[in-house]
Amino acid sequence: MWLVFGVPRQDAPPRSATALSPRSAEPYRGPVGVVKHDPERSAGGLNLVVSRHAVGAVLLDMNGAELQRWTAPWPDPRSPVAAWRRARMLPGGGLVALCEAVGVLAVDPMSQDLWHRRLLAHGTFEVAPNGGIVVLTRPQRNLEDISHMQPVADDVLVWLDSAGEEVAKTSLFDAFRRSSNEAWRDVAAEGGPLLDVAAFHTIGAGFAAPFFEGHVLLAVRRLGLVAVVDPASGLLTWSVSGPWGHPVDAHATANGGLLVADEVRVVEVDVATLSVRWEYPAKAENVQRLANGNTLIVESAVGRAVEVTPDGLAVWEYINTHLNPADPSQPAWLDVQRLPGGA
Repeated sequence: MWLVFGVPRQDAPPRSATALSPRSAEPYRGPVGVVKHDPERSAGGLNLVVSRHAVGAVLLDMNGAELQRWTAPWPDPRSPVAAWRRARMLPGGGLVALCEAVGVLAVDPMSQDLWHRRLLAHGTFEVAPNGGIVVLTRPQRNLEDISHMQPVADDVLVWLDSAGEEVAKTSLFDAFRRSSNEAWRDVAAEGGPLLDVAAFHTIGAGFAAPFFEGHVLLAVRRLGLVAVVDPASGLLTWSVSGPWGHPVDAHATANGGLLVADEVRVVEVDVATLSVRWEYPAKAENVQRLANGNTLIVESAVGRAVEVTPDGLAVWEYINTHLNPADPSQPAWLDVQRLPGGA
């Protein structure tokens, strides 16, 4: 069972999207909230939901009832207003949130500030079992041999302890530059992010080579690669291109599998042969393989999350209940993570 902190709320989700900043475009009036749920075939659990229009996150059950809400602006009033892009649970019921290009902050179960850290945070982060944080950042660097004195954007993983203090960092571009993979040379002179790493995941126990425990799996969007870095040595240990375009997320799966999302589909391949085991059409931002073999696919840009079975049947679907402030003709940007728990 999930332990819910604070005062539980049982409000049902609204049936029409909330327009926070109306524009001339016709507002989206389609169904919102949980619009599909097959409890027999769904993996079940709880859903941590972030809507990028605001500074907060909500915990929902599978039917969309709100169990917990966290909300906290960036503590420094001198900083620009920064909506939350992603949030993850801390041990004990607190939460860590990422504010794009501003930093990460941690709050307790009552949304009180625990700590905050200014970083050029980019896109994603994860929480380790001990409460430590790993954040993808995108600092500017001057690399004379590459950019001719023009700053370029590196992708750097920064490790923080449970109090938000920096303990280590790894430049992902340096890992590529020290390896035999020279795919980056073709794009380095064009400017912009050197790699454009879209997602990373620390590899856990129980996977076969090349997915060693403690190494970090990367979705390298600009180069069209999935790669693995050893943070202890700072070296690239494996990389591959495959039946995907520009990957935005990647996960090691059971039995030598690799689950990759690009801009048009989610595909699972056999690592040894790169043959396709499974695919589903979706413009995903991130994906999550669930305990029963289903896959949670988050189409963030259109405010939709869907859980599908191995045979491609949608058994749970959620549409953001808020509109995109910049374009109210569609729901706001969305992130959803499935958590264990619930009835």
